Amino acid sequence: MDRTIFAYGSGRSGTTLLAKLIDSSRSVIYRHEPDKTSPNNDIPFLPESEQYLEFADASRRYLRHLCRERSAFVNGKKPLFEKDFRSTAGTMLLRFLIPAIAVAEKAGIKLPIPDLAKNDNYLTLIKSVNSLGRVPMFAQAVPEMKFIHIVRHPGAIIASQLRGIEQNKMGQELFINSVSKMSNNRFFPIDIEAISNASFEEKSAYIWMIQNDKSYRELSGSANYMLVSYEDLCVNMSDRVEALCEFMDIPFDRQMQKFIEMLSRTDSESGYFSVMKNPLANIDKWEKSLDSHTTDKILKIIGHSEIGRFVIENYQSSKQSVAEKLGREPA
Repeated sequence: MDRTIFAYGSGRSGTTLLAKLIDSSRSVIYRHEPDKTSPNNDIPFLPESEQYLEFADASRRYLRHLCRERSAFVNGKKPLFEKDFRSTAGTMLLRFLIPAIAVAEKAGIKLPIPDLAKNDNYLTLIKSVNSLGRVPMFAQAVPEMKFIHIVRHPGAIIASQLRGIEQNKMGQELFINSVSKMSNNRFFPIDIEAISNASFEEKSAYIWMIQNDKSYRELSGSANYMLVSYEDLCVNMSDRVEALCEFMDIPFDRQMQKFIEMLSRTDSESGYFSVMKNPLANIDKWEKSLDSHTTDKILKIIGHSEIGRFVIENYQSSKQSVAEKLGREPA
């Protein structure tokens, strides 16, 4: 599976933006959250290192299965891009098939969406928000696979979660009991009982820190791991996507450049799960949704971790860059 990329992060952290930027390459086939439509509850969601070998074979089988997922949800995430391994007529056919099969799925008729690839000269990109805790185990099971880990300021994630809850697009369950049992808790001076009784925002910040810390702590020394700051990606998109292409060993082609240019010209606010948003307009928008007292609590929690400090530093520098680009004073 050396031609497979696994892009992942916490929910609402910019994983879809990252994935569609990669998918805009003419050399990539994209699988949008296949572990959501095809879950595997036989593999632990928060495994510890002593379990990695036990579940190595199951992990390899599951990842191969995810590469083959073909539902409308997985294979039909817009926008749809032209590909070198697929004819123009094939792309036109998919533009018709995807909405038709999506309607059929709602009626209970499951039909696969074909890739219509005329050769196998492509990378397969899997994007996930459900397997953050499993990634270190996946990386050990498939050492040739490359992993791209995106992190975003948890204040922005929490503000987005609260908006999603208000709009009935997201649930409120946080699974804090499971996260509190993860072994890397021992590295942080966090009172588990106190955090269990804390606010939704504090619990979310704690869960963000523990889960992202474990992945970063175990993979950061690997040549097949790349850490991406959402805010830095938004501010320096062209340069960062070019670096991603170098990491994945694919060309930074003109279609990718045009997609970046199109995003930068997008002004209107789009749907909750849409990727078609101006990246610069969304970096610090969340600050209006959380009061300073809540934000300070979030920062205090995540500041205990290296990954948290990385996010805070990148957020501040990116916010300054946005202010300079837009000609405004930083908040």
